[in-house]
Amino acid sequence: MTMPWLRLWDRTLDLSKAQRLDGETFKGWINLLMLANRQDARGSLPCNEEIAFALRIKPRESLALTNRLRESGFIDTIDGILVMHDWDQWQPNEQTNAERARKWREEQKKRAHGERTASAQPSAQRTRSPSAPELDTETEKKEEEKNRLSSVRPVAPPASVRRPKFQSSADLKPATSDDPMLARIAAEEERLRRANGHL
Repeated sequence: MTMPWLRLWDRTLDLSKAQRLDGETFKGWINLLMLANRQDARGSLPCNEEIAFALRIKPRESLALTNRLRESGFIDTIDGILVMHDWDQWQPNEQTNAERARKWREEQKKRAHGERTASAQPSAQRTRSPSAPELDTETEKKEEEKNRLSSVRPVAPPASVRRPKFQSSADLKPATSDDPMLARIAAEEERLRRANGHL
């Protein structure tokens, strides 16, 4: 269950109009803000009897409270209805958390669907709408470079750059006595050549 809430701006601390209210009137103003937030037409107040019931005070006390707040500029009367002053400025309508979450999930689905659709098409066939901005992301640049390189055949380096190919380990420089590992490898290769009749 969500709990309705309203904004109480910290600028209220600096509003001389609010700070000049006595304690009971200030408390009544805050309670009336909460009551106005509960109404179907947010910002409006119900009749005096309902105000008295909601604030747990007598009807004459609620009438005195609303009169003091009207005189101080906290309540306006519009077409005979009591309305909290500048309600829309101080309490703008916003999406609930559930609405924000639903909107975020829809955007994520659209993005995911758009990415799947785009990745399913070959890159040469992808098209953008005329109103879509050009995208020059690193990923697109890398993909284009990869596609360009895959269409190019490798070219052998010139003979002067080629490495010599060795037919066997006998073509390699013989091991020196100061490197025992190379000496063992050379001895093993020599033994294998003799065993296979390559000597």
